[in-house]
Amino acid sequence: MEFTVIKNTGPATVLACLLVAPPIQAESPIEITLVDKLDDARGYCIDIPGYQSEARPEDALQIHTCYSYRGPLAVDQAFDADKISDGTFMIIGFGLCMTAKDPSKGEKLWLMSCDESNG
Repeated sequence: MEFTVIKNTGPATVLACLLVAPPIQAESPIEITLVDKLDDARGYCIDIPGYQSEARPEDALQIHTCYSYRGPLAVDQAFDADKISDGTFMIIGFGLCMTAKDPSKGEKLWLMSCDESNG
């Protein structure tokens, strides 16, 4: 994202900036965790295999220790809380949604475009 320093900050300049600015992201990041922390106080979260921004979204999702104890939620574990009430489980940092390719018992969970996962 690029930023430009604007010296004239009168009302017309502010309006022009608002008209060309990218939309503000309103996501509310949350982790999806197991209710039982099992053997680790950090708990376990739905996670993309790999490490954070180098995660591999083409692989099936996994359960991994949660990273929230470090501070901000990890990019490979942060779902958009605002979309869950609509039945959409989107990983914010990748813009992909969780789905089961075959909704039978024991099927792995995958990520795909949100349009495809809802169709």
